[in-house]
Amino acid sequence: SVQDTNLALQLFDGLNLGGRQLRFGRPVDYKAPPPNLENYVVGQEQVPDAASNNIDPHQHIEQGSPAAMLLMQQQSLKQNATLLQATAKQSLNEAILRKQKAVLSAMMTPANA
Repeated sequence: SVQDTNLALQLFDGLNLGGRQLRFGRPVDYKAPPPNLENYVVGQEQVPDAASNNIDPHQHIEQGSPAAMLLMQQQSLKQNATLLQATAKQSLNEAILRKQKAVLSAMMTPANA
């Protein structure tokens, strides 16, 4: 599947073999597949449609393997990024509210006071 390939590219890029560092990557003109094919496995009888993506695409990854550890790390990073975005959005909203309160307070306060 595409996700397995992404894991393999990350896992093997920079690997040393015979004293040489191996480089793995996608072609310059690579285009990601459409979302309904992200979990497609070559040899699979049917192409999944977008609505049936409730199958775990990582069910065949052996627990404790380097690929499983890399996957866990990626999922953790993705969760942390989502949490950081939510925290940043909340902080921005709070700053906007404080600024609005300050402006309203200034508008309500008489100029001679």
